[in-house]
Amino acid sequence: DAILKMRKVLEGVENLQQRVFSKMSHALLGTPTLHASTIEGGRGLSTYPDICKLQLEIRTIPGISGSELIQQFNEILTNISMEDREFKGELTLMFERGPFEIASDTKIVQTLRSSISKFLGMETPYIGMSGWLDSEIIYKAGMPVAIFGPGGAGEHAAIEYAEVDQLSAATKVLAGSIEDFCG
Repeated sequence: DAILKMRKVLEGVENLQQRVFSKMSHALLGTPTLHASTIEGGRGLSTYPDICKLQLEIRTIPGISGSELIQQFNEILTNISMEDREFKGELTLMFERGPFEIASDTKIVQTLRSSISKFLGMETPYIGMSGWLDSEIIYKAGMPVAIFGPGGAGEHAAIEYAEVDQLSAATKVLAGSIEDFCG
């Protein structure tokens, strides 16, 4: 029963989260996260599932490499295989993007913070976020990056939105930042 055998993988993932990830920390991002996003298996009610697929999402922090993670997950699969000779597991890396960090004193960050103060009348703290954005690709290509957007609700939910007044305010901040940054 492949679904029942996947329980051992989930236990290994939970153990990795508690044993390793919970002990790591970053000043802005906190601890890395690891969760089981999807699981699927079985073909019908009266058949024993011969396959079960698990997808994990991992949000790392600077200092954790993809190769380290692959090694740790392969160790989980190897350990289960040694305990249960019927278990066959394989790891497929579907997508990898590393974390990145930009200093708070860079021109782009200071320009954006100044525009937020000017157009929204508020001081903005320098913070981090654990989600991945295409800003990492842009930054690694040598372009300055700061992340900003309108508020809203429903992040990563089926219904995600921003209010019109939030979009309008964000547009003013972005236009002002572009004008100040580019001259």
